[in-house]
Amino acid sequence: MSASRFRTFGGLAAAAAAGFLILSAAACSSGRAELSHPGGDPVDSHDLVVRRGRFEDKFLLTGQLVAVTADNLSVPRIPSWQTTIRWMADEGALVKAGEKVAEFDTAALAQEFGEKRVAFDQAKSDLSQAEADRAADRAEKEFQVTQKAIAVEKAKIAAELNEVYNSRRWRMALRMSKVYRAVRGRK
Repeated sequence: MSASRFRTFGGLAAAAAAGFLILSAAACSSGRAELSHPGGDPVDSHDLVVRRGRFEDKFLLTGQLVAVTADNLSVPRIPSWQTTIRWMADEGALVKAGEKVAEFDTAALAQEFGEKRVAFDQAKSDLSQAEADRAADRAEKEFQVTQKAIAVEKAKIAAELNEVYNSRRWRMALRMSKVYRAVRGRK
């Protein structure tokens, strides 16, 4: 260790010792003697009595306490970070694993659950209605397709009949004209 470091360390040690002595002296002078009788009359300094008693040191400490053995408590996630505690176990009470230590107010959660249940039921009803509408639309379209197919078949039959009718008529007209010519030629 170098000499300069030794001097710095020695100076710090001396300062710490001086501070300890000052604090000790202040601690010793913090007590005071009662100079009055229980009745409140002033007492002469020659009348003081020394009694044997318990000596108590009082220390003001700051810091954080950490439990030697502890269990983690966890709570369920809730949508709102702030909730009301309905019941809580007494402070310092011994509890076993699985016992309730707190009970939250569930009124807001129950209301929110009810609202979500109603929304779910409404969505389920809307889905059923949409499926029914889709099925009805499909049936309507299938009916229209069937009607159009029937109309096409009717048109084909009408065209065939018309062709047959026209060919018969033409034949009849041809026959009649031959007959007419024949009859006319005989006159």
